[in-house]
Amino acid sequence: MIEAIDRKDIPPQGGRERSPMRQFALGAVGEFLEVAQVGDVYEVTGWPDVPAETALHRAAKAVSAIDKELWHAGAEKRVKVYRRRERVFLEYKEPYEVKPARNEVRREAPRPYIWPDDFPASPAA
Repeated sequence: MIEAIDRKDIPPQGGRERSPMRQFALGAVGEFLEVAQVGDVYEVTGWPDVPAETALHRAAKAVSAIDKELWHAGAEKRVKVYRRRERVFLEYKEPYEVKPARNEVRREAPRPYIWPDDFPASPAA
């Protein structure tokens, strides 16, 4: 019926191989996850020369590819990828704990809506 597999064992969509930028991103993400500790920031360099209008667009493509590979690795919540101009960075974020909402007791019952007809008529002058 069904069988559990690892996320990395899912074949690429459409049966195609990863693009050169995605191949680079896969390697960069794997290397980062192996060596990075919480709070570390690394600069990503050496991505392939893919067709793009400017170096800024090429850096944006690198960020997009790395972000997609982080999602496939299941690390999109732990690792942040961003760029500053033509430079791309990976940051291992501090873990945070989501605290449950406090159960607050309302001190007063909600007041019913007052319709305009409920006000006393003003005396005619």
